[in-house]
Amino acid sequence: MTTLPSRRSATHRECIPPSPGKDRSAPRWSGCAHEAAPGRVEFLGALPREQLLERVRAARAVVLPSLWVRERADDRRSKALASGVPVVASAIGGLPEIVRDGETGLLFPAGSADELGARLRLLAADAALARALGEGGRRLVEREHRLSDQVSRMLQILAEVASFASR
Repeated sequence: MTTLPSRRSATHRECIPPSPGKDRSAPRWSGCAHEAAPGRVEFLGALPREQLLERVRAARAVVLPSLWVRERADDRRSKALASGVPVVASAIGGLPEIVRDGETGLLFPAGSADELGARLRLLAADAALARALGEGGRRLVEREHRLSDQVSRMLQILAEVASFASR
């Protein structure tokens, strides 16, 4: 679940499931959020790509509060970083590989609402830090996650495998 602290108000949150039709827990989370914070959390459901990108660009931060080590590493993380918006993510699984604490975003211990809150308060209080982290994430994606670079790396790996296999 991706959570976007909205620019509409300091306490409003928008939540978007990780992939269309796959998040069967959204109704349960929506009910819990309504009980805990009536009117402050909005579950948007799956959005078309352009609407999703609009929401991300308008957000104060993108929060990736993963709890599972086995969560697949899809391109949500790099898209969030590419948006130039700071990313706050659980320090679990592959997230620390792309969300580099203090460079491209902020990490917090998985499952720690207090630590997540501390990171979000830090970003809210320090606009320069938020801008620097957003810019750092955008630069990382431009530098290390371009499709042409990924294809080149894959071709290099395949050439090494072919060379090794022919020995």
